Amino acid sequence: MLWMRRYFNLSRRFKRAPLNQKGFALVWTAIFLVAALSLAAMAIDISYAYVVANELQSVADSGALQAAKSFVTSLRDQMADGTNSSVDVNQIKSEVQTTVTDMISRSKVLKKTTDFTYEFELEYGAYDIQSNTAYDGSQFTPMTPDSSNINEISAFRIHLWRKDTRSGQQAPARSVGTLFGKMMGINYLKLEREAVSILAPRNFVHILDTSGSMDDQTYPPPAGGLGTNYPWPANQSFITYPPRSSVADSPHFSPYAPGPASRFPGFETPRDVQPMQNVLQTTSDFLLTLSEHGLAGDRASIHYFSESAVEKMGLTDIQLPEFDTDVSGLLSNDTLYSNLVQGPLGGVNSQPHYILPASVAVMNFTTKQYDGPIAIPYGGTNIGMAIDTAVNTIVDDPGEYSVSVIILFTDGKPTCAPKFSYEFPNLPADSVICFPDPVDASQELRARNYTFLRAKKAISEGILIYPISYGDINNNTRVLFDEIAYMSGLKEGHFHIDSTDDVGETLQKIYDEIADFIPFILVGQTPYGQPSNN
Repeated sequence: MLWMRRYFNLSRRFKRAPLNQKGFALVWTAIFLVAALSLAAMAIDISYAYVVANELQSVADSGALQAAKSFVTSLRDQMADGTNSSVDVNQIKSEVQTTVTDMISRSKVLKKTTDFTYEFELEYGAYDIQSNTAYDGSQFTPMTPDSSNINEISAFRIHLWRKDTRSGQQAPARSVGTLFGKMMGINYLKLEREAVSILAPRNFVHILDTSGSMDDQTYPPPAGGLGTNYPWPANQSFITYPPRSSVADSPHFSPYAPGPASRFPGFETPRDVQPMQNVLQTTSDFLLTLSEHGLAGDRASIHYFSESAVEKMGLTDIQLPEFDTDVSGLLSNDTLYSNLVQGPLGGVNSQPHYILPASVAVMNFTTKQYDGPIAIPYGGTNIGMAIDTAVNTIVDDPGEYSVSVIILFTDGKPTCAPKFSYEFPNLPADSVICFPDPVDASQELRARNYTFLRAKKAISEGILIYPISYGDINNNTRVLFDEIAYMSGLKEGHFHIDSTDDVGETLQKIYDEIADFIPFILVGQTPYGQPSNN
């Protein structure tokens, strides 16, 4: 019975335990319970604060975007009135207040306003888009809007906070009292959020059609209606066609050349420029105006295309001193001839069709010859390759926060598409062929599909395409350009110019509308940490 003896001895030991050791476990349990409850209570406070802070961030984000939108709207209104020297700051703040209030009322977490108020500050300024560090507030430079700096303002900062107004809560500014945190000595938590939006810099890539179809084959009559349009023979250049017609005794003009000063010696009747000359001049005006009134970080590029595409000016900052000179050089008539996309040799004496090697030609009525050069358009219309070349320019140097727009100008349907190997077995697999006139329905469909797929790919990468067409294009081509425009967000479809008479005026309106495209994006959010009691 040894085991029974040991059991009774152990029992007697416990019975003789000191009285002051009884309840030891209960005391520690109570202590740990208080600590656990305190931590749990604090967790409730902090969890709730996180939820509120996230909701506040959403409201601040919306407020910052609304500030940018309202600023752009106010700026456009001023420009419509003929000025752009000011914006209505009171109206902008009112619209931001409406957005903030509406967002709070929609939030299940924030909409209870009997115990809290929400306040915000709106600041205007500039943002350092070249900064490679995460937003910490230093990238934003505050500015007060006035007539001297209105074109320099490109960023908007919203600082939003929640303030405790409950009775008995003496919370510091931009703080709220805790419910259970007081048990841990944390009486208040800061609940404030910050968001920054900017007017996104824009990349404008112009691709201009210099294909053979741009040879309009007609020339507008002189001012006052003297004479009729002078025909330009199809498939002829100045190299292969005499400058005077033996039939009509009338001069012929390249679409790129300015007309002669008069029809007859001694008469100084100015002639309208050809449509392409209007395109060049209006594009130049747009870019030079952009350099004066554009946003900080705006850039532009110029491409020419026919059967192939060539980048003539890469993306260049509009604020650089050399920008105006580069643009004028590329878009002036006296240098255009050297910038045309080169086509194969095929004219008389192996001369290329696309160029006369000199500068702008002026008709000399004494010699009945043109003094100087005339540029001759040449080749098919490879819009698909032109889009790809423009996309490559953007992808190679997209720019921080930039939004890219390709402005496509053409007067004709696309005539180029990837080859089928059974048609052209000797061409490389990646070759694109341009179909000679007349293009049949099957070839036109292939070229149209190729163009659409290249445009769709560019737009899927966030690059917008604004097509501008001129002249008598067929319905299939109109539908193609409309689809590209719709995918880029142009609700009215693509821009089209019917008449040669108003090409300059219409282009100016189109470019004004494009210039109004000012995107805005969020670039920064609350740089400080999570809710704190600091």
